[in-house]
Amino acid sequence: LVFEDEALREVAKKAIDRRTGARGLRSIMEDILKELMFTIPSDETVIKITITPETVTENAEPLIERGKTKREKKYTVPKSSSSRRKPRKRFA
Repeated sequence: LVFEDEALREVAKKAIDRRTGARGLRSIMEDILKELMFTIPSDETVIKITITPETVTENAEPLIERGKTKREKKYTVPKSSSSRRKPRKRFA
């Protein structure tokens, strides 16, 4: 996820105009990313998303770069039994 410098300036301008502080900034970011949060995780062809000033000011679609193949999963959860926590000894 990449934000163009001018897009970040537009986000800051919106926050200043709303006079709502950090919560307002969070709300602005959620408005920008709302649709992406639900669609992109299941689209394994997405390589890069660029938020442009138009995305912030005019609700334009962000630039989405897609690849021809699926992404490799970078993170996995180990399934070994050694990762289980041992029970504590209880003392009377």
